[in-house]
Amino acid sequence: MAPSDYAWDTGYPFGEQLLVLRAIATEYDASIVCGVENVRGQQIGTIHPTTKIGWLTRGSAGQTFVMTRPDGAPLLYFISSGGYSGQTIDVQDPTGQGLGRLRRGGSRWRIYTLTMDLEFSGQRLGQSNIGTTIWQMDKKVHEPILDAAGTVVAHVDRRWHPHTGSRNPHYDYILDCSEPTSFPLPALMLATAFAHYMYDRIQMGGPLGGPRWPSRDN
Repeated sequence: MAPSDYAWDTGYPFGEQLLVLRAIATEYDASIVCGVENVRGQQIGTIHPTTKIGWLTRGSAGQTFVMTRPDGAPLLYFISSGGYSGQTIDVQDPTGQGLGRLRRGGSRWRIYTLTMDLEFSGQRLGQSNIGTTIWQMDKKVHEPILDAAGTVVAHVDRRWHPHTGSRNPHYDYILDCSEPTSFPLPALMLATAFAHYMYDRIQMGGPLGGPRWPSRDN
């Protein structure tokens, strides 16, 4: 079985009902990097950009991130396109095989959140909302991920991560799956959790991010 198969084989992302996307501060808080751990604190992998990005280019039209195992082997790719608003995030296995995408749906006039459809081969498999602005950083995040029938199959929660060494606040994101799902939803749910983290860092990081008080709710 290829390493990426574990992203959906058991019905949970990498066989884990709960995954923590652990915030990792980078130099000048410019890049977007996080660890992926299970509930026991074991590292499943790390998500990082495939090319160096700076704080001025984090919201550019195209960015590719790779999730690698601790030994460096690639597990998944997340390809964000569509500029700052992040119209789509395509998910691929290490061979470039498509595993679906997150595509912006809902009203185009919403300014604080994006409604993202989870799709595969043109079929809508689910939906979730993702915050995109620092003005919502004090808001508690307990965002459901719905399947095509509207059933809650997971939640994404946000938790303040202290002591990163950065002057800007960092948050961990927790993907808590309610029940097993079938291919390729586990990989798309992990992509949804990463999208929360990615937009967080786009908004909060960089030398202009500045110190902010973490919310008591997170």
